[in-house]
Amino acid sequence: DKKYAVKDFYPDIILTNKDTEEVAFIVEIVTTTKVSEQTLDLWKPISDIGGAFYLLVPKESKSQIELQCRKHGIKVRVGTFELVK
Repeated sequence: DKKYAVKDFYPDIILTNKDTEEVAFIVEIVTTTKVSEQTLDLWKPISDIGGAFYLLVPKESKSQIELQCRKHGIKVRVGTFELVK
């Protein structure tokens, strides 16, 4: 569901400062091991909005996605997750 936007973008998670409602964190959850050029083009302006931009990515794809983001000038912090069966 796309309910809340930050400058026309609809990230997965938006965290704001309690008193000012200023964006503190923007979080995108990535479920694939590779990202497309189209996705990278979307992330670039999100990373420039302000606040910290985080990607949560599958553990095995962290290095590759970090490299792709660096090549595209995307300012991002990357966290990982694993699905446990």
